Amino acid sequence: MLAAAISGSADLIVTENAKDFPRNILAEEGLSRVDADGFLRGLCEANPGKVREACEAVLAEARRLSGEDWSMRGLLKKARLPRLGKALEAAG
Repeated sequence: MLAAAISGSADLIVTENAKDFPRNILAEEGLSRVDADGFLRGLCEANPGKVREACEAVLAEARRLSGEDWSMRGLLKKARLPRLGKALEAAG
C-alpha cells in the first residue's frame, strides 16, 4: 500500500493499521496517516450536506436490512465511526 501511495503521489493513507504505518516513516515519504473516522469527519466538516446525505442513505439501508430502528449515531458507533456521528449531530 505504501508503494502505491508513493507511486500515485498520495498525500495520505487512510488505515486503521497504525502499527504497520508509523507516522515517522510516512513523513519521510511526504505522507500522513488518518483513520477512517478521522477522514470521514474531515469530509463532514468540509461538506456536511453531502456527507449527511450519504450517511442517511446508509442508515436507511441498515434499517431495511436489519429490521432495527437504528439511530444515526448508534449505527456509526457500531461501525467504529463515533467522531463522524458526533460531527453529524453537531452539524444538525
